[in-house]
Amino acid sequence: MANLGTKGGTKNIAIAGAVLLVIIVAAAVLLYHPASTVIVSTTVALGNYTTAATTTIQPLNSSIASTEITTSISSAAVPRLLDNVSVVANASSSSPTSATYDPGNGYIYVTGTNNNVSVISGTSVVGIITVEPSAGHPAYNSGNGYIYVPDALRHAVSVISGISLVGTIVEYPLDQPEFAVYDPRNGYVYVTNIRSSASGIVTVINGTSIVGNVSVGSFPNSAAYDSGNGYIYIANQNSGTVSVINGTSLVGTVTVGQAPSYPTYDPHNGYVYVPDSGAGTVSVINGISVVGNVSVSGSPTSAAYDPSNGYIYVTNRIVNQDGTVSIISGTSVVTNVSVGNEPNSATYNTDNGYVYVSNYGSGSFSFIYGTSVIGNLSVGGGPYLPAYDSGNGHVYVPNFGSGYVNILSS
Repeated sequence: MANLGTKGGTKNIAIAGAVLLVIIVAAAVLLYHPASTVIVSTTVALGNYTTAATTTIQPLNSSIASTEITTSISSAAVPRLLDNVSVVANASSSSPTSATYDPGNGYIYVTGTNNNVSVISGTSVVGIITVEPSAGHPAYNSGNGYIYVPDALRHAVSVISGISLVGTIVEYPLDQPEFAVYDPRNGYVYVTNIRSSASGIVTVINGTSIVGNVSVGSFPNSAAYDSGNGYIYIANQNSGTVSVINGTSLVGTVTVGQAPSYPTYDPHNGYVYVPDSGAGTVSVINGISVVGNVSVSGSPTSAAYDPSNGYIYVTNRIVNQDGTVSIISGTSVVTNVSVGNEPNSATYNTDNGYVYVSNYGSGSFSFIYGTSVIGNLSVGGGPYLPAYDSGNGHVYVPNFGSGYVNILSS
């Protein structure tokens, strides 16, 4: 009886075929030793994956026709490092930090501390677009197909179509724009401006024009869109609050823990999960109210949603130490799993059902399936905010310390 224990029909068929070869070898051995128990173990390489299989053939009598054959997969299929793509261009060095996928053209847009945005198709850089250094986290606008890149040093937002710069939005009070998020309901792009003053600003953009500015808390560093109510949730790191925006208006301010960042929306229950790195908690928001505070270990920095089980995966970073990922359902921790050094972000891959956790300090990735870590992979440097490409199933990882993008298989 075969126990394949992995997700994905094609992958299971391939593994089953490889395991069948193991069974045939074991059966051939048994022909010459019909009274013996035969155990054959092997490592199975299947394209972008590696796994391990063990076959046991236990004779029930002297006839090979009367045998019990058991095959098991002793380790799950773990993604491989497919390629490292250099994004050093127009600068003496490159420190990529963030990646965004454009499903319209299949490109990956990579930003960092150099003065360009690298555009990747598959495993090749197909374009370099000059912007300002310290470009923040971009957003894809499915309404017009544009990529919006916050440029902190130029106090602007660069607007990209394909591999061309189509516009630059430079207008007060854009001040150190950091993070962009798209609202498909109204077609607006919301850009957080971290500013040095006590209050931050969120700039609302329609196309290539500013249509509003919303005052929020201090040092707004990230944002999330809630498709259930159409609200935008802004994490204000220095004020310990989350600002809630509808259209161009502030509809609420929610007090959470210390140093909130990278809110994540869960469409399964309609909650927004906000990691509070200073408090060691995750605030759970419904609408404009906190409905729970979940204690985790370390400093929670980011989260990812797994639609297959409804879980939220929260990375808990500890400086210079191995960290954990807290797996949350509703307002409770299901379990905590150990990962690599300083985990800083997580990404869900719909192709294989794995959560990819980037371990910045150890230069590695941990792969979680359900509530178990099923493998680890070294990538080098400092992996940062990755992007999943639903077109080819790959995950693109900006490697801050190495100046290239790691491409991981699905």
